[in-house]
Amino acid sequence: MEFKERKRKEAIEFEERKRTEALEAEQLELKKQELARQIDRDKAEDDRRDSSVAKGKLFGDAMRASTIRIDAIDAIAFFFETLSSYFVFMVYLLHCKLF
Repeated sequence: MEFKERKRKEAIEFEERKRTEALEAEQLELKKQELARQIDRDKAEDDRRDSSVAKGKLFGDAMRASTIRIDAIDAIAFFFETLSSYFVFMVYLLHCKLF
């Protein structure tokens, strides 16, 4: 009787170990799949970021952010000041014989 009881207990423990190992193997496989999916996602993101379209959008956004928003009246003063600064700079370059 005791022998049968021990055999039954060992069989139950063996089945439990098999279930645990199968569960661990399944979890490991899921982690591998998730890692592969993350690597693919990162590669796609790098490809997207390095594309000429993304670089063009980034450049356009930078240009848009760097522009000055001014009214029409202020634009006239801005261009006169720019022209004046240009002439001062040209006189300086001619004076220094750099141009």
